[in-house]
Amino acid sequence: MIATLTHILVLLLDRIETEARALRKAVADLGWALAFIAIATVLLLIAAGFFLWGLYQFIVLYTSPIIAALLLAFVTLVLAAIAAAFAVRRVR
Repeated sequence: MIATLTHILVLLLDRIETEARALRKAVADLGWALAFIAIATVLLLIAAGFFLWGLYQFIVLYTSPIIAALLLAFVTLVLAAIAAAFAVRRVR
């Protein structure tokens, strides 16, 4: 009787140890994934900034700087609103 309970307890602890190892690996993988997502997000924002700056420089060639800034701000706000709408739709 005691041997059976001891055997069951050992099996349970082995199972818990195995699951703990799997959980530790999953958490580490999640951490790396989040780190790479953060790096990609920063690089994407930098690229978007350069793209918008280049677009501004192009528009300034044909209009005044104020009109170019307003036009670019409007386009950026529309793109941000579309992205926010997708995010809200995705969450629901």
